[in-house]
Amino acid sequence: MWFDISMRLCKTMMDRKDFDGCGTLLESLHNTCRLPDGSDDPAKGGQLLEIYAVETLMQSMQNNFGRLKELFQRTSILSSEITDPRSMSIIREVWGKMYAAQGANTSSLPTCFQAANQTLLMLKLEA
Repeated sequence: MWFDISMRLCKTMMDRKDFDGCGTLLESLHNTCRLPDGSDDPAKGGQLLEIYAVETLMQSMQNNFGRLKELFQRTSILSSEITDPRSMSIIREVWGKMYAAQGANTSSLPTCFQAANQTLLMLKLEA
């Protein structure tokens, strides 16, 4: 329950463009999903994916492409294991935008299409 409330607060901070507060809260949430050696806990993949989705969106809003590339690597590993349509639609949308910004249109279009499919799947699940 703490995780869900903290994620809502984090999204509210991001909407208000309080990126420092949002980043601090995301780091705190991420620390709860790490193993003692500091690596991501695979057993908490769903929570990690949600954290990475919000962070990806935040970094995209700040045009921080260096951090986005790092998040891309982390989420591509998790995305093969977890398929939460809400988080994946956000992540794939930002990936598509990142590809487009780099001029990789052959990668951008299919990725944006996958984001749209994830959004449709999410809407079907909620109905």
